[in-house]
Amino acid sequence: MVKTKNNKQSVVKFLKKYGYYIVLVLSIGLLTLIVTLASTSGGSLSIDSDIQVDAQPVSFAAPVASVTVLKSYSGTELQYNNTLKQWEAHKAVDFSGTSGADVFAVYDGTVKEVYSNYLMGNVVVLELKDKLTVLYASLGDDVAVKVGDTVSKGQKIGTMSDSAKSEASDGAHVHLEVFKSGVKVDPGLYLDLQGK
Repeated sequence: MVKTKNNKQSVVKFLKKYGYYIVLVLSIGLLTLIVTLASTSGGSLSIDSDIQVDAQPVSFAAPVASVTVLKSYSGTELQYNNTLKQWEAHKAVDFSGTSGADVFAVYDGTVKEVYSNYLMGNVVVLELKDKLTVLYASLGDDVAVKVGDTVSKGQKIGTMSDSAKSEASDGAHVHLEVFKSGVKVDPGLYLDLQGK
């Protein structure tokens, strides 16, 4: 009976002295096991099988043949609008050119809307992959696509004009807006505008 009591006291004394180290060693062993299992499964642990990641990032083609930026994107910095005589954020990129110059689809997509608006002129809206939407404004009357059309990157969708009355003093140009999940973003994230 005394021997059992001494054994219990010895175990308790041992755990008090070395218990922290035992827990530490077991934790490291468990972490090593998790890392080993993850690496043997190809390094791809999936929590949600519906999530698809595209290995190829979206990269736009130029919307016009001769890329000259008339007005760049500014989310917070104000730019002066000569037509409306006011300072405003310009959440788009305007490309200048000659009236009637071809305007192209920047990426493969589907025509979501085609309409005319006094301030924006003739407008085409394309839905792309990755929850991206592209809006072209200030197009000519000869829009080459209709709602529901599937377009390919580089395909003609219309021509450049000065139909956007809110930017009429800028002359013939194309006004390009990009939306990611419904929020306006800088088209420069998808277009190479360095030195343009």
